[in-house]
Amino acid sequence: MTTTKEGLFELLSAAIKGRAILFCGAGASIDSINVNLQELPTINPLLAIMNKNLNTNYSRIDIAASKLADKSIEQYFKLITDTFKVTSVSDDMDDIIKYPWKRIYTTNYDNSIEMSCDKIRKKHHVYTQGDDPDNIVKSDLSIVHLHGYINRFDYKNIRESCILDYNSNIANNVYDGPWSVLLKNDMATADVIVFLGYSLYDPEIAKLMLSGKVIKKKIFFYKFIHKK
Repeated sequence: MTTTKEGLFELLSAAIKGRAILFCGAGASIDSINVNLQELPTINPLLAIMNKNLNTNYSRIDIAASKLADKSIEQYFKLITDTFKVTSVSDDMDDIIKYPWKRIYTTNYDNSIEMSCDKIRKKHHVYTQGDDPDNIVKSDLSIVHLHGYINRFDYKNIRESCILDYNSNIANNVYDGPWSVLLKNDMATADVIVFLGYSLYDPEIAKLMLSGKVIKKKIFFYKFIHKK
């Protein structure tokens, strides 16, 4: 585990240019600001917001999300978009994105990575689980949103495209479908694999580790130190 940018870039110096993969989890967007001028919540605060709207006390966010969407798809859409539509990102994020990554994968919905790319004028293309990986534009940075992307959500598709509620989690085949081939190949051929903002206990980590045979010594976990 490394918690400094200097430590991260030191380990990345061992990678051949274009042979490092970045995975961004919830902690990667820790200092990003949404349209409500608030920091993006992690799972537990988001669950608390849903329970407040429902006047319930669900312990699982997928169930709470399903119930809120059942109650009002408009309310569910507004909550997700207002929460994860980012208007400001940290300098730390910009510095990370400047590195010549082979590809960036994220389980986040927000647009922090894309906003950093725009700030530093880095050409990029966004892909979600519904896109065809064969159509990737190889000349630009690929940002793959494994669980959906805020700028692709609308009233009609949010329950299927935003992998959060119970049914969307059951239907999600991104770790077994067309993207899994690219994902496994990227992890197998990378010199360095960086997990930014994940916990070792995140279920996504287990799924990714099971996606292919990965040499543990090339995997690194990195967390931003939150600045108040």
